Amino acid sequence: MFYLCTGLLHFTMKYPYKDTAFYLVVLTTSTVFAVLVGLIYGCVPAEGNHRTAYFEHYMANDSIPTLVRVDSMGLYIQSDSFIPLTRLVSDSERLVYVFCHAEEDSLGLNPGLSERGALRARVLSGIFADAAVGAILTPPFRRTYLSARPLAESHGVDPILFEPEDAGSFLRLLSRAPAPLVIITTSDHLDELRAFFRLPTLAQNCYDIGYALAIDRNLEVRDVFVFRYGPTIVVH
Repeated sequence: MFYLCTGLLHFTMKYPYKDTAFYLVVLTTSTVFAVLVGLIYGCVPAEGNHRTAYFEHYMANDSIPTLVRVDSMGLYIQSDSFIPLTRLVSDSERLVYVFCHAEEDSLGLNPGLSERGALRARVLSGIFADAAVGAILTPPFRRTYLSARPLAESHGVDPILFEPEDAGSFLRLLSRAPAPLVIITTSDHLDELRAFFRLPTLAQNCYDIGYALAIDRNLEVRDVFVFRYGPTIVVH
């Protein structure tokens, strides 16, 4: 490309017959060249490429918006912002929400939730009070099950238990369980999901981070929205 531009510039400066037709040819050639470069390098407006636009903002946690509620129309964000579900999910895609479990009480080999964790679980249930929930997936640990229980009780849905180590079984659930899906899992499994779905890498792992994913039939993420919810606390 550099040599092409240099050659065009050299031709313009050295060509002896600089009449109107010459400048018209040069202008037309430059315009066509600029359009081709734009097409090759994919100059797509931000509003036409939501996933790229979202990813640019999530290298630092300060820019992540706070989710205040979800309903059948979309996601309501703090400061009166609204993300319609039609912007995230098409008719051929599945909507999946992914969360880490709430704060644990750090007692025993299979800990439950701390007081703050129990509060976060109730906050999560409140955010989804007006939303459709097809199924809730969670590993068979106290901290994940207790994080999912308020949401499950409010929607009359029994959590579906899965083993994080059994990737094949989990992917089958992901493709077959009724959507919208809510996954509440461990921090280690969440890291695996981030790698599998190529989700944004955040500055810190936090209990208050959630993801809304649009997944196609091949389990490819077509769009993603990252948000905070409830009181902020960092996972050490």
